[in-house]
Amino acid sequence: MVYWIDYAFSKSDNGRASSYIWRVPTILQCIFLIPMIFIIWVIPETPRWLAARDRNEEALEVLTRLNKGKMSQEEIQSIHTDIVRTVAIEKSIGAGSWSDLLKSDSIQSRRRFLIACAIQAFQQLGGINALVYYSGTLFQKSLGFDANLSGLMSGFLNTWFFLASFIPWFLIDRVGRRPLLLSMISLMAAVMAVQTGLVYQTQNKTSIARKF
Repeated sequence: MVYWIDYAFSKSDNGRASSYIWRVPTILQCIFLIPMIFIIWVIPETPRWLAARDRNEEALEVLTRLNKGKMSQEEIQSIHTDIVRTVAIEKSIGAGSWSDLLKSDSIQSRRRFLIACAIQAFQQLGGINALVYYSGTLFQKSLGFDANLSGLMSGFLNTWFFLASFIPWFLIDRVGRRPLLLSMISLMAAVMAVQTGLVYQTQNKTSIARKF
């Protein structure tokens, strides 16, 4: 939505570069931020947080609200029992330290920690921030699109990001986290390789079509 609002203001400016084309969209964000200040006070705490503070009945109520119509009461009760038992075990062990993250213990803490860090690092090294923040400039400078088409493509790209974020909701519990992660990484690598070739071809005018 933000990108399409920005695009609409940039089109209405007619090239005058007025300050309102960025001031107004920035102010409009307050429409969503102000209600969040009040909504956050009515959002219930997580079941695990409640169980850790011996508020087990409230934890069960939250679980029931979250899974009503999706699970039977027996399944919800089983999840609640697991959470309470896990919290009790953690309390009996005592508080851990930051160094525990790097221990090669029975639950593979170090391996899990390194995998989590690597995923976040590789996500940034893939250039996602540059693509999101400078997509309009990249479309203009790298692919030669005009300002209007660059704005449209940026809007379509970020709309796709929004829609694609819902795909894991339906797949992650059916396919599994590991298969989904590995398959999507492989697909992204293939797409980025093809994209690199196409951008190189465009910038250097080496496509067969340009020779005729």
